[in-house]
Amino acid sequence: MAHIPPHIVSLLQRNPQRCLDGARRGSLRDLTTLAIHWPFFPILRSMGLFTVFFHHLDEGKVPSPRSPASESLTESAYLSLFALSRLIDFHGQMIEDVDFALKALKAWPGIFKWSKFFFVTRILYPTHEETRYPCLQIITNAWCALEQIELLRRAITDTPGSVELATRIWLFEGTPQAIGDGHPVAATGGLYNIIHLDCKRGVDRVLNAAGGDVHKVAQQALSRLRMVLEGNQPDISHLRIVVHAVECLGPPIKTAMRDAFLAGNSILWMTTALVSISSTISRNPDPTTAAAMQVCLGYLGDHLNAKEGYPFVIQSINAGLIPALANCSPAMGIETSKNLEIAIIRNTLPRYVLYRPVLWCLHSALGKLKGSQSRQKVQASVIKDDWTNLEKVVEERYHDLSTPSENFCCDNKKCRKMGDKAQFRKCGSCSVAFYCAKECQVQDWREGNHKAKCKAAQRLAPEGATEKLGKRDFQFIKNQTLREAHRGIPALKMIAARDHPGVPYSRLVIVISYLVSPPSYTLEPLEGYTGVPRGCEDHMVVRAQSKPLIDTVKEDPTKHTLIESRVVFGEICKFVFCVASGNLLGDGGNRDNAS
Repeated sequence: MAHIPPHIVSLLQRNPQRCLDGARRGSLRDLTTLAIHWPFFPILRSMGLFTVFFHHLDEGKVPSPRSPASESLTESAYLSLFALSRLIDFHGQMIEDVDFALKALKAWPGIFKWSKFFFVTRILYPTHEETRYPCLQIITNAWCALEQIELLRRAITDTPGSVELATRIWLFEGTPQAIGDGHPVAATGGLYNIIHLDCKRGVDRVLNAAGGDVHKVAQQALSRLRMVLEGNQPDISHLRIVVHAVECLGPPIKTAMRDAFLAGNSILWMTTALVSISSTISRNPDPTTAAAMQVCLGYLGDHLNAKEGYPFVIQSINAGLIPALANCSPAMGIETSKNLEIAIIRNTLPRYVLYRPVLWCLHSALGKLKGSQSRQKVQASVIKDDWTNLEKVVEERYHDLSTPSENFCCDNKKCRKMGDKAQFRKCGSCSVAFYCAKECQVQDWREGNHKAKCKAAQRLAPEGATEKLGKRDFQFIKNQTLREAHRGIPALKMIAARDHPGVPYSRLVIVISYLVSPPSYTLEPLEGYTGVPRGCEDHMVVRAQSKPLIDTVKEDPTKHTLIESRVVFGEICKFVFCVASGNLLGDGGNRDNAS
């Protein structure tokens, strides 16, 4: 108490009741003394200290912001609100005080209305500019402290206008007028505490208070996250608050709000937050750090598949996802492993190594960790097996990048030469048919049926599914599909015997699903096959370029095997078709006796 004036110490130790009585009657001097110094004199709390503050915050005393108000009245309320804001330093101590909780619950309507009054008169339209930031901190800290009490948190959330006021304060926190040296994310924490009980309804109320501007909300939440991440060692407690807010406000379901967060680079910043957490969690795996880690992992697990394609996967890997996961692995418990990072390590990343850009990024990131301490951490963690499997898949696919695949077939029925892509030229009109020589193209036009197919392909091209997959990606997927089909021949024969007894191999289509890891195999009858899964006919269109492949196999099934692969492409599934020379499962379309 060396910093407290001696006369204050003497007053509050020898005759605290006199100070309490004076404050209750409206003495600004006594009320100021209590508001500033009460945390250092615990005895005051048992003498009715907070009833004095609640008395001056009575809802019946709140004046209209547009009407003249007694300075003594407003200063008494302001000092009382300031006194409550100091509760934030006591964390859980007040949560266990049932008597205080009940009194605070009864006083809450007045606290809320006075908060609205001071927000208008001292923040939005202040008489003196210097009152803005202190008032902002007082309101947010008072609310944050009260929201720690479960009974009050529900009441605050259910109060009409509470989320709306918290949103306006939160948005003001990010303006130049709010610059100060206090808690940098107090308003963010205050808002999150009262909307996370029902995030969907809470987000709707936040958005309404923000005038329906999803980009304003996303920008504010992400700016708070960026601000906390500035510097070498971010405050973990602050980081936990802002990542929780991003997770709650940017829901995993497809909405305009979610897309606004993604457009604001939420994947990049949440990965950066995970990287920051990973640098300290092995040294300090306390509950706050672990909670922040789980929020980041959950957000990334929910959003890496967002929209179409794989840009978010690459963005996260380039931002340091792989070493962050490795460094966080010692803090990952069994429950965490099942729900969060498994969505990334076991499911998401292995499914995207079908794409060359993702494969290159992953190969580089995993390669840098080999032999490192970070990799050793993984070896002793719950994600060891999934990590090893990811490394294996990446190595296999990366090796396949440099291995040519002879999977092009001349579309001239009288030729059907197989070979590498470089040996073929495509039809310039439809870009669907490929020929090994000019003579084959002319012959197929005159004697085959390419003339009709070419016109049909040109007509169907605009009707095909939206195409955003590069040709080189398509070719790599086709190469992988052929290799996967060859590896799966024993399993495919067992499936044929079980699901299609008596049907010749040549009359079956191989279906490989990369939507799961490892890939799964099924077989479909060639007869009646259209390339569209049953039940999806009304909302799916097969690429126009795929139709000639299907028709070619149907014309002579003994010479070709049709293979369909299903690959993840963000929120949608892509169907890629390729043709293998000959009957892949057996000789001449007859079942193998060994099957």
